[in-house]
Amino acid sequence: MRVYIFGLVFSIAGTIAALAQNGKVHPPPAVDNNTFDEHEVCLMVPGIFTSYSIDDRLAACTAVIESGKYRGEDLGPIYLNRAVFHVKKNEDDAALADIEMSHKVWPDSPRPLIDRAAIYMRRHQMDLALADLHQVIQDNPHSYAALTNRASVYFFLKKYDLASSDLDRALDANRTGNTAMLLRGEIAFLKGDKTSALDDFALSIQFDPDRPDAYNADCYVRALTRQEMEKTALPECNKAIEIDPGEPGILDTRGFLYLQLGRYADAVADYDRALAKDPKLAPTLYGRGLAKQKLGDTAGASADIAAAQSLVPNIDKIFDTPAIFSWRHDNTE
Repeated sequence: MRVYIFGLVFSIAGTIAALAQNGKVHPPPAVDNNTFDEHEVCLMVPGIFTSYSIDDRLAACTAVIESGKYRGEDLGPIYLNRAVFHVKKNEDDAALADIEMSHKVWPDSPRPLIDRAAIYMRRHQMDLALADLHQVIQDNPHSYAALTNRASVYFFLKKYDLASSDLDRALDANRTGNTAMLLRGEIAFLKGDKTSALDDFALSIQFDPDRPDAYNADCYVRALTRQEMEKTALPECNKAIEIDPGEPGILDTRGFLYLQLGRYADAVADYDRALAKDPKLAPTLYGRGLAKQKLGDTAGASADIAAAQSLVPNIDKIFDTPAIFSWRHDNTE
């Protein structure tokens, strides 16, 4: 599945930066070194402490909350970061409970509502997501995260003009916001503007060269349009896989590229890896079926194509069209 982002922007950032963004800086109280370490591990941006697992980070947040040394608004970002770690473990109910606590103790911050909306979006509860995002944007009309997430909801609802309007506002607020750029590029491609799409993907890569979904999107558009497939698309796909080697959506993209290039055995290998992660990826099954046909595996091809069509009856109609972007958003958790 070529593009695997869903445009979710969680508001989590480093403690001081996040609090300063809301006009308040609450230095942590003087505590012993062990507690301060837990506070730091909990509240730094996910990914900064690469030696700590998600479980370690979650436990650190819990220890800080239970220590009794933080009260009121100081607990807001702690609950919020713990919520994000619950999301990473697919524990959305626990995440929502933490967000409710964050909102209760930190009522003036837009961050709990932004993050709650992101979870509603994961659940495809778009009315609830829109309600939270409308409220945030009403109070904070230049909120990049809220505008980008609302644009993602409108994208899901196929209200592309509303989505584009929000993305333009988001990028006025943050001109290096690569999630907004990436989503704007997808919308441009769906509208038939390949050049603008590739320009936005290139900008997204420029501002964040370690973002795999931007390389992935660029690779897919070039594969679909048969533009610089060997020269540019393949290195883009390879870079995306280097950054995120286990993501089925990226493996599917390179499999599709190999299919377009006539490298059918390589296509089957990437499709196999993607399906090992998620055996119900209809575009991947269909692509593998086409590659197996070219390799003379008639039985295997028929089985894969039938399996794909049982999941998505019109997969043969959308497989190699821009509609796959929209389909992916409609089927992303």
